[in-house]
Amino acid sequence: GMKAAETAASRGHEVTLLERSDTLGGQLRYAAMLPHRERWNYLLDDLAASLDRLGVEVRLNTPITAAAVREFGADVTVIATGATWDTSGRSVHRPDRDNIPRAAGSHVIDPISAIHAPESCGRRVVIVDDLGTYLALGLAEQLALTRKVTLVSPHAQIGHRLGPLMTADLGW
Repeated sequence: GMKAAETAASRGHEVTLLERSDTLGGQLRYAAMLPHRERWNYLLDDLAASLDRLGVEVRLNTPITAAAVREFGADVTVIATGATWDTSGRSVHRPDRDNIPRAAGSHVIDPISAIHAPESCGRRVVIVDDLGTYLALGLAEQLALTRKVTLVSPHAQIGHRLGPLMTADLGW
């Protein structure tokens, strides 16, 4: 949402950004909460400064409905509702297979919930690294401070995409 607003404003459009929570940043805000990711907040700060510099009106704590969008009367509406995580057990790498079966009584949550409320995780945690990005490793590192963590992946190595996606703040 922030990047879409910045891009539109930089192209000369009058932009109003409505955010239902009290803070901008979506999932990037949660990613910055992981160990060794604090510098990701700089990206959020930079985007917020850019919105301010470009004159984007930002309204926090503003949930929106279809009726409110129509009433607002914008020429164009961009709906950036964010992504949600699939906790069904389906693998993006094996769509031909059924979902991974769950053990009786298992508790499955998405990574954002685990970052936001680590107390919602059990004493023993299995993290599935289906994507090979920073998220599984960062979450494992965070949770391993207080829990037993097992990290599994369908790939030959955990975090297989980190090499090509290496960022300055990643010393893995």
